[in-house]
Amino acid sequence: MMFVEVLTTRGSLTERQRERINTRFIEQMTGHGEAGAEGGAPEEVLQTARGLFQLTFHEADGWFVGAQRIADGQQARFVVRASVPQAWLQETSAHLIKTMTGILAEIDGGERLYEEPHAWIHVVGIADGSIGVFGQPHSGNDIVKLITKSHRESPKPPSDLPAEKGFDPVCGMTVPWKHAAGTAEHEGVRYAFCSSGCHEVFVEEHPEAA
Repeated sequence: MMFVEVLTTRGSLTERQRERINTRFIEQMTGHGEAGAEGGAPEEVLQTARGLFQLTFHEADGWFVGAQRIADGQQARFVVRASVPQAWLQETSAHLIKTMTGILAEIDGGERLYEEPHAWIHVVGIADGSIGVFGQPHSGNDIVKLITKSHRESPKPPSDLPAEKGFDPVCGMTVPWKHAAGTAEHEGVRYAFCSSGCHEVFVEEHPEAA
């Protein structure tokens, strides 16, 4: 679950640019696991994850920086607020800030957003139990379970996995051992996890895993 709000000065973005920002954001935030790509998550996992991305745009009626009002038609300003489960905050923030800044700079057509503080990205963590869906409070791990349900019910480990990589049985990715967020052994098989969330979900469902 990720809810992203993009606040801009009035008239800064066309409808086509808004659609482009949304498309690029989803692509890049799930790009580490593109379906069909080496090490990528299965298509059904990616589709579920993408279905939980929600992005909205707002235009400010008035925008002030200090004592100065930014008039319509002046260089655009942006504030982006992304709400994610608190448990994802540490692993998500740096990637999300870099990704969204890059996309806005691409739309803006230059390096201005890397040289001037005209695009602020706020990543906000929502505490476990303070996210609700289906009429029930959810934790970050509950969201991971929701995204990966189809894969966890019938995991399909690759048959030709190289020695330097392990398989994440929760989301279906293959992960270099040196980059694994965690590892666990179950029934004689050692697994590598792409994130702490996947690792925690696996251990929760297999408490006997070492």
